[in-house]
Amino acid sequence: MLNKKSMVKKSIAAVCLLGCAGVLSAKPKKYKTVQPELAVTELAPVERKASKPGEGVYYSLFVRSFADGNGDGIGDFKGLTKKLDYLNDGNDLTVSDLGITGIWLLPIFPSQSYHGYDVDDYYAVNPDYGTMEDFETFLAEAKKRGISVIID
Repeated sequence: MLNKKSMVKKSIAAVCLLGCAGVLSAKPKKYKTVQPELAVTELAPVERKASKPGEGVYYSLFVRSFADGNGDGIGDFKGLTKKLDYLNDGNDLTVSDLGITGIWLLPIFPSQSYHGYDVDDYYAVNPDYGTMEDFETFLAEAKKRGISVIID
């Protein structure tokens, strides 16, 4: 009579042998030849719009250091708006953008600190980043490209 350990060992051995026999007798697969120079143009388009804000790929950014639109050395909404096509140009057939579906902005409110987490006024934007109109323009342009915006 076989004990449990012995039965388990023999069962494992049988499975291994059958598995190996199947691999050895299988015909080799034929793979499609890859042409690297065509790889980008032959990819199927991927829809990069999320159906709700919690889906997709979010890009977290600090406005102050992302893109300077007026040349004062501080990132702002105008610079961010100019860079939207780099993040997602709104065309699923292109491959020249990152294809993000959302932007997570670090604090954009007036604050006494560099990082902005000690907010002075939740109903205004940091004047270093531009005006409320600049922010609204950024939001409208992001929406045109299918980009959701959340604020930290």
